[in-house]
Amino acid sequence: MEIAANPWDEFVVPRLDALVDVVDVEGELLDKLTAYELISRDDWERLRLPSVTKRDKARMLLMDILPRKGARDRYDAFVDALRRTGGQEHIVKILELPPQRGLTCARCNYSKEFFSYSSSCQLAAEKQRTLEAEKRVFALEMLLSGMRLKHEPKPQLSKGRFQWKKLVESPRLLQRYSSGQIEEINRAITIAQGHYIFQLADDGRWEESCVGVNVRCLIKCQNEGYILTGNETSQYIVELKNTGKVLPTVPDGHLPFRTSAIGHKEKIFLVGGADKLGSTSQVVTCFNSRTYEWTCLPSMIRGRYGCSLTIANNQLFIGGGLHESSTASNVVECFDMAAEKWINLCPTTNKLCELSSLHGELIATGGLPTQNAVEIYYKETNSWLPLPPMTGNRIGHGACTTEDNKLYVAGGNTFSNFVEHFEL
Repeated sequence: MEIAANPWDEFVVPRLDALVDVVDVEGELLDKLTAYELISRDDWERLRLPSVTKRDKARMLLMDILPRKGARDRYDAFVDALRRTGGQEHIVKILELPPQRGLTCARCNYSKEFFSYSSSCQLAAEKQRTLEAEKRVFALEMLLSGMRLKHEPKPQLSKGRFQWKKLVESPRLLQRYSSGQIEEINRAITIAQGHYIFQLADDGRWEESCVGVNVRCLIKCQNEGYILTGNETSQYIVELKNTGKVLPTVPDGHLPFRTSAIGHKEKIFLVGGADKLGSTSQVVTCFNSRTYEWTCLPSMIRGRYGCSLTIANNQLFIGGGLHESSTASNVVECFDMAAEKWINLCPTTNKLCELSSLHGELIATGGLPTQNAVEIYYKETNSWLPLPPMTGNRIGHGACTTEDNKLYVAGGNTFSNFVEHFEL
């Protein structure tokens, strides 16, 4: 009976510190609370001030404005408003948890201030969407650390992590769309541009060499370097250390310009391409560097050229590039190598971005319109979440992941010739 008499003190007050992090006072919820006459005109104007942060608005609402009303009225109206507000109805589940369980999720055993990040928990997925930038970074850190411990204290963000660091300038303006690329080959950051290869030595200097062929794509396979090159009628792959050794010719169907390539274990994957008229290819082929054989794989869903490729968890991801009629793309496709099936993922926020993978997570950098943007793919909700931006604007740049789990980017059509990296 006591709970029914004062449900606000029973269910809301013990959870105030956490609720101010997730309740979004702006927009629909504010309008509904005003309609229930829980918020006066003066209160409404205070909560609409642009200078007040979202968290301070939630604190003002929960700790100052609503406590002035009757206990029963304010609790029932607050809960009803949450239920009727899109994106906030899940907060009611927090209030319905037994008091002795605190903030432990009702459907999993993971307990913490930000509720649960269990991938099987819908409450966690909903909570993930509402996190602001710093909490999104914190959520990423929890994803990468495994999220297996219970009742642990809230960890602090590691200093130096999730920050971009500007490194030495590249020897030339690297533009991936004009035959530039970056890879880690034999534990050295390697850049290709035109007919030249540059490797970053331990002392920070670039060592230059001429390979004698025009580098269309720089490929890392079994920690060895390969080059995709060609002419107006055909394409072929050569070994970086022996460019005179030509491997079997690339099968027909890719079209001769701006085919994309990536290496994985002993295989090299080639995707798409275009001709001079702008027609695009959906063809996907695979070259085995051990058997020297080509295999045709199922075609991707939509043809494109100049796209970016990355591989994570035995899946091939395609993003960016251009479709027919030179239409810039933000479409992301995924090829499951085991099932040999293509699926569409949530499009990236930017078009013409560069895809990379780090710790098995899919990361998109640069592109249009926000050229310094970085975001990470959140599989459980099929959505992209923002990460700290790069120090410079980039489009048409190169990106690679190193063995020490750093993401390097270089060049682009914005005339950037410095290299920067991002560490998880």
